[in-house]
Amino acid sequence: MTEVEFCAVGGYDEVGKNMNAIRVDDEVIILDSSPLLLQADTMILATMVDEVLLVLETNVSRIDLAKRSKQALKDIGVKITGFTLNKAKTVDHKYY
Repeated sequence: MTEVEFCAVGGYDEVGKNMNAIRVDDEVIILDSSPLLLQADTMILATMVDEVLLVLETNVSRIDLAKRSKQALKDIGVKITGFTLNKAKTVDHKYY
């Protein structure tokens, strides 16, 4: 796995070139970005990838904002793979 830090210093054309260069070597590329509704950069980045996985945090992420994020991505034609929930508490169940 290759770890690369992207930066839009050279503009989004440069970011796109960097991503295309990495795609040659790696089948799956995972990018971590800032919250979707806080920065326009994140929405732009979302249009440059094949799919998006939305990450929610237990007791922090608001359902209404998660729905707005989902709709915003759909509005610009971004494929949403799914959601994941971080920091969820688990309960130990005994089956016997």
